[in-house]
Amino acid sequence: MTPVNPTHTGRQLALLAFILLAAFILRVASLDHRPLHFDEGNSVYFAQFNLAQLLQASIDTHEADPPGYRLSLGLWITLAGPSPVALRLYSVFYGVLGVAVLVALLGALGLPFGARLLAASLLASAAFSIDYSQQAKGYAMGAAMALVSWWAWVRLMRNRPGVPARIATVYIVSTLLMLSTHYYTAALLPMQWLWWFGSRVLPIQRLRDFGRMHLHAALTGIGIQALTCAPIAVWTVLSIAGILSGATGLSGEARAATPFALLSNTFQEMSAGQFAPAPLAAAGALVFVLLAIAGAVRLWRGRYRPAFWFGVTLVIPLMGALLLQQRVTFFYPRFLLYALPCLCALIAGIGLKASARIAHNRFAPALTAGAIAALAALSAAGTLALARAPIDAATDFRPLFAQVRPLIQQGDAALGSFIWMKGMMISYAPETQNRLRWFDDYYTANNVDALMAPVAAGAGRVWSFNYQRNPDAHETLSVLWLKQHAAYADRFSSGALSALLFDGSPTGSAPARQVRFESGIRLSYTPVQQVLHRGDTIMVTLNWLTELKISEHDAIFLHLVAPDGRIVAQNDSDAVNGMAPSFTWTPNQTIVDRRALLVRDDLGPGDYTLLVGLYRTDNGARLKTESGADSERIGTATAAR
Repeated sequence: MTPVNPTHTGRQLALLAFILLAAFILRVASLDHRPLHFDEGNSVYFAQFNLAQLLQASIDTHEADPPGYRLSLGLWITLAGPSPVALRLYSVFYGVLGVAVLVALLGALGLPFGARLLAASLLASAAFSIDYSQQAKGYAMGAAMALVSWWAWVRLMRNRPGVPARIATVYIVSTLLMLSTHYYTAALLPMQWLWWFGSRVLPIQRLRDFGRMHLHAALTGIGIQALTCAPIAVWTVLSIAGILSGATGLSGEARAATPFALLSNTFQEMSAGQFAPAPLAAAGALVFVLLAIAGAVRLWRGRYRPAFWFGVTLVIPLMGALLLQQRVTFFYPRFLLYALPCLCALIAGIGLKASARIAHNRFAPALTAGAIAALAALSAAGTLALARAPIDAATDFRPLFAQVRPLIQQGDAALGSFIWMKGMMISYAPETQNRLRWFDDYYTANNVDALMAPVAAGAGRVWSFNYQRNPDAHETLSVLWLKQHAAYADRFSSGALSALLFDGSPTGSAPARQVRFESGIRLSYTPVQQVLHRGDTIMVTLNWLTELKISEHDAIFLHLVAPDGRIVAQNDSDAVNGMAPSFTWTPNQTIVDRRALLVRDDLGPGDYTLLVGLYRTDNGARLKTESGADSERIGTATAAR
């Protein structure tokens, strides 16, 4: 390695600072543009637990990923809060850290500053890295810790007597943190041994030199790696049930990809990101592979063997993915984010002079400049595609959480069939974390009564969150149970997610008043008088009785009317939460219709009127009372100051 000219040190530091600043800006730009993804909601959910709770929760939910990222994210949330921007800033930190550590690592591998700068620029501007540095997932942390582990490994395996305690500590901590982000990062351990064999063992001329030069380093590496893997091994043994069940479930959702498809998809995403158009991604993959091969040749011919072998170790995680894909049939290129620096290091070799023949070729500088320009164009196009990626309205739940956030009250219960629902609620509405009691929404016909009873008993109001399922279908057992035992108040929806509010609070004394409608329908009720705040519900019990068989379909309405005549809240439906239409009523049999209204907005000063009535669903005509009115005034409500 050529010594750095001291007169250039200031300029080199300035260039490095510029690259790091660019990496930071690219990663924080529009950090909250995209909504939280399901996996990000899972991250927030698990981040609320300590180690013991996390182990049990991982097994129960079949999400038995290692605990490192989740525990560290919990500490970060304690300091910075759970907002989407705060969550993603944690990944931004690791994304920028990885760029800085790559420069130090390639320096330890002997590359000149120019090549290191090119590799760092590639990593800083790669849409693949930017994308996962903007998500509350463990991939950016795993990639950064992998680079720190590489740096410490290179320092440890220098064949010098003695093992610096600080370097060994850095290796153990960084590798442990890396392994505790994702199981796929375990491929780094054989990658490091391949590098050691290629750059340290192969150059040995005499076999007897191996013992003197490398035996101590080999034993040291084995011992330190074994010490590092012990905690993860313990976690794996304790959580193996969740790991296997989760892997089996995911494997059943996908088909194994062919080797070509897997490699093609991986290099396409590494080069241009996951949102690049297909032609651009394919071209990017081809350019990256060709430049990596060209750079590897130059590294080899230029005798930069440690850097060459660092890049070549990329084949191990790729081969591991190919093998695992045949048995555990799910794989995503993001699993190999920690291997992207290997590709960057190989491509950085294009800036080196490989031999006198190439160095004196008049086309070599132009080819090198053209290759670098192509890389810059690919990075810019991939980053632009990432920034312009359309938001999937079906999975953008921000409008829903924004609506329900101010309406959740202390003591409310929530039912969710996915753990990311609670995680997203914590992030989008952190003040509701101590107000809501969450329950898993997994019921069968045999256990729904037993499991739903404590849900409703502990809270008058229950929120039911439903993703990609019809809450009104009879197969949604929890909602069906709530319709039978509580009063439906309101619903919200955003994309494929809906939220229904039910209120099971008691409504007071026996009916005190009665009114008669057309068609022989009688209503008995207790007058309501209530002071209202935003988020409150008005509960009424309406007792309907018909003297004759009803052939028409008469819907019931409950309206809260402002002093100026505006309807500020309403509940129009059939009796008993839609389960008892009027044409099913039996003469002289009372239908107990518990009905609720949710006050969504702040109400202006004044007294509000509560009206009840019926209307024909075919033409909207309201049924008249004996006095000729088209509704019955059953109470008043006063807006709280």
